[in-house]
Amino acid sequence: MRSFTVLLTLTATVIAAGVKKGTCMRPDLRVEWRTLTEAQKASYHKAVKCLQTKPSPEFKGRSQYDYFAWMYDTQIQHVHQAASFLPWHRYFTFAHTQFLKDCGYEGPTPYWDWTKDVNNMPKSQIFDITTGFGGDGEKQGHCVQGGPYSATSKFQLTWPWNQCLQRRFNDMVSTPAKGFRAATGPAGRHSSTQVMKINKNRNFKTFAPALEDMHQAVIKEISPMMSSGFAPLDPLFFLHLNNIDRLWALWQEANEDRLKDYGSITPKSPGSTVTPTRPATMNDPILLAFKTFPGLRVRQLLDTQGSALCYKYMQ
Repeated sequence: MRSFTVLLTLTATVIAAGVKKGTCMRPDLRVEWRTLTEAQKASYHKAVKCLQTKPSPEFKGRSQYDYFAWMYDTQIQHVHQAASFLPWHRYFTFAHTQFLKDCGYEGPTPYWDWTKDVNNMPKSQIFDITTGFGGDGEKQGHCVQGGPYSATSKFQLTWPWNQCLQRRFNDMVSTPAKGFRAATGPAGRHSSTQVMKINKNRNFKTFAPALEDMHQAVIKEISPMMSSGFAPLDPLFFLHLNNIDRLWALWQEANEDRLKDYGSITPKSPGSTVTPTRPATMNDPILLAFKTFPGLRVRQLLDTQGSALCYKYMQ
C-alpha cells in the first residue's frame, strides 16, 4: 500500500490557492433515495458500476471505484474521532458525486434516511433486490445474493483482492458492551428520537462526536464491509454518509452562527501514533488525493452553499 505521504504530495501544494470564491446560485439538490424515480435509481446504479471501468490517474492499474476505497482505508485513522470527521466526509462524498456525474448520472444526489427504517432495517426499500442495493449476505461468506451488486449480476470487487460485496446484518443492543445480535428488532440508536437528542447540542464540540456515534451504530448494523476500512466498496456507504452530512447541514441551518462553529481536537498527523492535543481550527487542511480536487481548509467546507460547494438537502 502506498504511503500517506503520496496523498500529501498530491494535495498540499495546491491548498494555499484553494478554490476561487464564487456564489452558489443554483445549488444541486440532494434527496432521499425513495423519492427517486425508477429510471433515476437505475441510472444511479449504472453510474456506480461505471466507476469500475474508469482508470484512476492516481492509482496505477486500478479503477476510480478502487481508489475511493484505497483513499478511505489510508485516511480512516486520521478522520475519525476527531474534529475533521464531518468536513472530511463532506468533501469525500462531494467528490464521489462529481465522479458519478462524469459517469452519466444526471439525477439528484440521494441520501438514505435510516431513521425511517429503525423498526425493521432489513425490510427497508433501500435493500430491495430490484431497485435498491440488495440485502443481507448469505450465512457462509456473507456475499450479497440479490440486487445490482451481487455476484449473479456480475459485480465483483477487485481491490485489495477479488471478493464479493459482503453484508451481515446486526442489531446493536442498548448496552454496547454486550455486542451484537441478529437484526430482528428496532434499531433505536439511530432513530428520529436520537436525532432530536443530538440536535440539542448547542456547539460543534459536542454535536460532532454524538453524530459520529450514530454513524458508527449504522455501519456496524450492516457490517462487515461497511464497518471496515474498505467501507466505500459498498455503494450504500455513500448514501449513508450523505445522510450524516444532511444531519450536520440541518443542525447548521438551525442557527446561522453554526456555519462558523468548529472545534475539538485535531486528527492525528500522518504517520503519527501520538494522541492529538492541539485544538482544531477552521484553517486546518482537509485533504483528499484527487488531482481534480485540491486540498481545502475546513472553513471552505462548513457551508454547503458557499465558495467551494453548492448543494442543498430536500427534507
